[in-house]
This record gives sequence, structure tokens and C-alpha cells, in this order.
Amino acid sequence: MNKLILLALLSAFSLNIFGQNQSQPSKQALDLMSRGDFSGAIAVLDRDISKNRNSFESYKLRGTIRRMTGDFAGAFADYDKAIELKADDANSYEQRASLRMILQQDFNLILKDLDSAIAFGKKHEKVYSQRAMIRHQAGDETGAIEDYKAAIGLRPDYASAYNGLSSVYAIRNEDEKAISILEDFIAAFENSGKKLTNLRGEVTASSSVNLPVMTDKNIQIGESTMIFKGESFSTSTMPTPEQIEKMTDKMEQSKNTALAYINLAQHYAKQKTYEKALATVEKGLKLDPTDFYGYETRGKIKIGIGDYEGAVTDLDKSIKIMPNFAAKYLERGIAYLMLGKNAEAQSDFDKYLQMYPKGKENLEKRIAEAKQKLVQ
Repeated sequence: MNKLILLALLSAFSLNIFGQNQSQPSKQALDLMSRGDFSGAIAVLDRDISKNRNSFESYKLRGTIRRMTGDFAGAFADYDKAIELKADDANSYEQRASLRMILQQDFNLILKDLDSAIAFGKKHEKVYSQRAMIRHQAGDETGAIEDYKAAIGLRPDYASAYNGLSSVYAIRNEDEKAISILEDFIAAFENSGKKLTNLRGEVTASSSVNLPVMTDKNIQIGESTMIFKGESFSTSTMPTPEQIEKMTDKMEQSKNTALAYINLAQHYAKQKTYEKALATVEKGLKLDPTDFYGYETRGKIKIGIGDYEGAVTDLDKSIKIMPNFAAKYLERGIAYLMLGKNAEAQSDFDKYLQMYPKGKENLEKRIAEAKQKLVQ
């Protein structure tokens, strides 16, 4: 596996965790990881832990490897032990909080770990943004807004925080505020002249829980949400941690900037300003052609403007990338219905209800609206 590609994967979890002065077992394990030998890396760390020599560092690194390979329970146990050995290590609390989210543990435990990460010095925009997301999910909208604003204060161009802050106001039905936040961010981005990574590639898998087997040219973006096969990054020398971190940050910033365009387009579509919505979502998909939500949004916009064939094409793409969202089948079913393809429409409606049994009333309403439009 290309070393730069692999280390880009690693950086989402482990950069700035181990520091520059690594023990010999950690160096050996990282070297094995750079060659794709994860089981060998774990074996090195197992031996070091059994000898109790550098166990704190080894627990953390083993936790990173286990997380990368999908052993989230094992990774959680390793970070739990690392915290037991060193109770003031901010990075360990941050990583354990993230694993608690993946394992769907109690919100209060996640918040406690994020509070500890911040208290012990991890005053980073990603940590504040992560805590804001959990607070929002737990119903603490005021706390979420404060944390998203803190993240933006630390990094004024941090796209993820703007998306999160906008979503809080949208949930509160403060649509104009939600739109304003995204419009202001996008205006600042477009006026900055900054160049982001253009994310080109074929999506091969997506999951919030289980990572697929990693193969050459597979790149992971963010919190285990997207795996896609993209362009190779060749290098003749091992990149520095700073280079890896910079590359990964650009990739994450690109995805979240694209998402800001797509979220804004969704708001415009809700207001039925479809031309504006279409132009906005196109910008997002140009920056990130792998975004399933972008194709779903464009498909819904095309339904709004009467381009039903185009809607089916976009929703097909979205479903191929991320098939486990019921709403996509409802939207594609409506597009099929408008095209007179009743069998295909019914198949999608059945799939929607299978995935979301509580959606029957909404489905009947949407079908009635579509049929009304057909007879007009």
C-alpha cells in the first residue's frame, strides 16, 4: 500500500497522539503499518504490553490500529486502559469519546470524555465541534450553539462547524438564520481564493460502523463515513506528520465545504427557488463528486423542476453510494411515478416503508401530491 495513502488513513485517528519521541516498539509498529502489516504491528505492541515497558504508548497505538481494522470494542478497551495509566492525557479522552459514539454509548459518557479532553488541553476546533454535535443530539441546543461558535472562533474557516451551527438553527425552524450562516461561510470561502482538494474517485463503500478491508488507493475521510477509490498520491520518501496532517485536513475541509453548498441548496429547494438551488448544489458536487447527499439533493431539486429522468439518475447514484437511507427510495419512487413507471415506483415505495414503517402517512401525502400534479 502506498505509504502516503496509508498514513492519510492513520492521521484521522493518530496524528498528534504519540508525539515525536516514539519508543522503539511504536516505531516498529508504525513501520509495519506503513507496509500494510496490521497484524504484525499488533503483535509488536502485544509483546511490549506484556513486558510492561511502554504500555501507555503501546495501548494507544494498538487502539488506533484496532479502530482502523474495525475492532471498535478492542480499541475502546485499549484507550480505556491508556486513560487508567495516564488520567490527564487529552488525546485519549478524545479518542475514547469518538469510540463511544461509534459503539452508541450513553451521551453523558461521551460528553464527559469530551469535557475531559478540553479540560486537559485539547482546545481544538474538532473537539468543540464534536461536543456540539453530541449536545445537539442530546437536546442541548444552547450548548451546541456555544460549542460551534467556539470552534469557529478557534478556526474561522472551519466548514464543519458552520454546517453544524446551521443545522441547529434549522431544527429550531429558524431557516433564515440557518441560510445566513451558510451563505456567509460560502461568500468568505469564495472570496478567500483558497484552493481545496478536489475529491475525485469512485466510492467503494460507506459505513458508520464497520470499515471494509483496506486496499491500495482506498482513502478514508472523517469519522469512518466514506471509503472511496481515488487518485494515487505518489511519494518517494516517507512524508512528515505535518505533511500528512495538512493533506488530511484539506480533504476533510473539502468535504465539509462541499456539504455547506449542498445544505444551502437544500434550504433553497425548500423555499422552491429551484434554479438557485440547482446552481448551488452543482458547486458542491463539483468540489466533491462522491457526496451521496449531493446527488440526493440534486435529485429532489430535479423533481421540483420536472426533470424526472434526471432525478432518477441522480437518486440512482446516491443509492449506489449509500443505500441505507429510506428517503432516497421515496424520492426516486415519486420520480418514477411522474414518469408513469408505476411498477418501479411501487417497488421503491415498498422499500421505503420496509426501512421506515412510520412513513406511511408521509408516503400517502407525497403520492397524492404527485398524482394531483399529473392531472394538472
